[in-house]
Amino acid sequence: MSIRTHTVVIQSSQILQALQPKSLELFCVAPVSWLLKTAYYLGYHRNAWNETTVFRYFSDSVSFDLETVKSKAEKARVQGNVFKIVAIPVFVFKYAIGPESFKYSIGLYPVNRGSNTFYETIMNEVTTLRRWDFWKSFPPINESKLLVSRLLSIPNKSGFEPFQIYSKSIGTDEKLQWKVVKPEQYIDFLRFTDLLLEAITRP
Repeated sequence: MSIRTHTVVIQSSQILQALQPKSLELFCVAPVSWLLKTAYYLGYHRNAWNETTVFRYFSDSVSFDLETVKSKAEKARVQGNVFKIVAIPVFVFKYAIGPESFKYSIGLYPVNRGSNTFYETIMNEVTTLRRWDFWKSFPPINESKLLVSRLLSIPNKSGFEPFQIYSKSIGTDEKLQWKVVKPEQYIDFLRFTDLLLEAITRP
């Protein structure tokens, strides 16, 4: 069964490609293991006409490599933009599928911060499904709060390390400077993954 992606894969510093959860029928089986990793997500602030600030996310802007998303910011910079790079937790499910146990890894990660109600709604649906069909409970890409991706490579370092930086321009001919600020903790997502594991590993 093929898995459809929406953009071309960047090889060494992989951009995480969002998949429609409905395309994951192949993975409605027991994973062999799971673990938590850290990825980086690029967004930007744009000053609006009424002097408020609007925060927006780029599509295809999540990578395990910090320098990859910094490079994307450099290429996308225009006057009035302030970029934000935030570390996000990626919950990785590893699978061995088929007669030759071909190895797959699927990552689940939050964007645009889902509320407790958002995650509770998903968990309510998870409990109505066969345990390994949990992928079917996740929203489509266009809701963009919780995404899934096929992972071609995974960094060795495990765990989630909160981190957040904002860009500062010192001139169009100079690279962006970056300032460290208080990071997001993603407590709601991490609590959700604990509940999800509890549901799918129940006797």
